Amino acid sequence: MSCTIEDCVKNGLLEQVSVSVPSDEVFTIGDERTQQEGGQGMTFGTCAGNSVYVVKGMEDKGESGWEVVGGFAFFRQTPEKIRDDKDPAGLPPTHVEHGLGRHVWVKKGERHFDPTWSRYYDARQDISPNRYCALTDQRMMRRIMRADGALYEVERAMLSHLEGLAERWGLEGCS
Repeated sequence: MSCTIEDCVKNGLLEQVSVSVPSDEVFTIGDERTQQEGGQGMTFGTCAGNSVYVVKGMEDKGESGWEVVGGFAFFRQTPEKIRDDKDPAGLPPTHVEHGLGRHVWVKKGERHFDPTWSRYYDARQDISPNRYCALTDQRMMRRIMRADGALYEVERAMLSHLEGLAERWGLEGCS
């Protein structure tokens, strides 16, 4: 049996949420923590890792109440670079697929922020075309976040959990 995001919202499995671009401070703290752990700042397309490092960085700073959020998003934006035709370190342009996908972002209180799709290289992005639906039950995401493992294992567990839910719910078109 397959269902749509709307079915999942109607059945109380997901809730549609409004997501904003993080502040400069949040980007700076996320980048610093990511560099501390992995040698480079947050990158476009690594949602679980970026989110984990933002939360850990904010906790290091003494700010409580930041959480990783798991869910699904309709990615509709077109990333725009504000620089010349060269990407940093000569990397090829990032391939971006539009449509429904597993996604991880952060929240503080009731305010949601996307540290991944909100910035492409150094350029802030308009994420308003995207639509975000958070799991109504975030307990497993919290458990995974608290797990004592390498970031790769935490990222993989978060995305695997979302993939399993999409399969179990028969979520149409989810990548």
